[in-house]
Amino acid sequence: MDSQYSKQHHTVQTQPGGQPGAYYGNPGNPYGPGSQQASHHTNTTVIIQQPAAAVGVRDWSTGLCNCCDDVGICLCGLFCSCCLAMQVSSDMDETMCLPWCVPYYLMALRVKMRAQERIQGSICNDCLVQTYCGTCALCQLAREVKMVKQRAAR
Repeated sequence: MDSQYSKQHHTVQTQPGGQPGAYYGNPGNPYGPGSQQASHHTNTTVIIQQPAAAVGVRDWSTGLCNCCDDVGICLCGLFCSCCLAMQVSSDMDETMCLPWCVPYYLMALRVKMRAQERIQGSICNDCLVQTYCGTCALCQLAREVKMVKQRAAR
C-alpha cells in the first residue's frame, strides 16, 4: 500500500485488491479484483491533525477582582458605574448610549474586547461574569481598555 504523509493531511493510495478490504473485498463489487475497472487508483484524504487553537491567545491583563491595580477605576465603578460604562463604551468606539440601549451591553463589550485582543474565554463565561460580578467585570474591562490604549500609544 502506497502512502504519503504531510503535516495536515494523510493521503493513502490504494492499489486494486489492496486495503481497505471492505471496498475491494466485496465479491459483488464491479471494481473488485479481476474486473477491468479495477486498474484505477483510489485516493483517500484523511485529516490526522486538526488545526491548532488560535495562536497568541492570552488572558486578561488583570484578574476580575484585581481592583487595587487601578484604584481610580475601582472607585468610579463602585460609586458611578454608569459613568464608567459610558466611558468604556466610548473608548471602545461604541456609542456612549450603549449601556442604556443594550440590555447585555457589558457582555457585548467583553466579547468585542476578547475578539480584538485575542483574549481567551467564552460567551457563557462573559454572561455569568456580567450577571454575578457586573461591577468587577466593568472595572476589569476598563483596566483592559486602559492597558490597550497605553500599549497603542507606545
